[in-house]
Amino acid sequence: MAVIHSRTGYNWNYCATASEYIALPRNTLRGEVGCVSFLDMGYNANVDLVGREDMPLIAPFVTVEDEELTKTARFRMERYWIPVFEYSGRGISASLRLITPITRKGFICRLEVTNGSEEPRS
Repeated sequence: MAVIHSRTGYNWNYCATASEYIALPRNTLRGEVGCVSFLDMGYNANVDLVGREDMPLIAPFVTVEDEELTKTARFRMERYWIPVFEYSGRGISASLRLITPITRKGFICRLEVTNGSEEPRS
């Protein structure tokens, strides 16, 4: 799956986000985090935590009554630097944001799930 940027025509297979302390350079368009990079000044080294192609470092999943909603996603950038992945199905909607706060040495995976149906879901 790839996304073609409407103005530049650039083919996106990954979407990156970063702050001055940490980078998430290889996020798939389903919301999987493939790599986390940061500098370790104690060792003067760049540290990369990398998953495999078939097993990313972090992978979101939402299942509703044995159906996985996170197999396909709609992707957009919020405020030009926050990747947002949106999932929906069976009356449930979910969104994942990968946030790298500017003044922090970490990142946030924020997953929000909303039940839009009248009945409880499991």
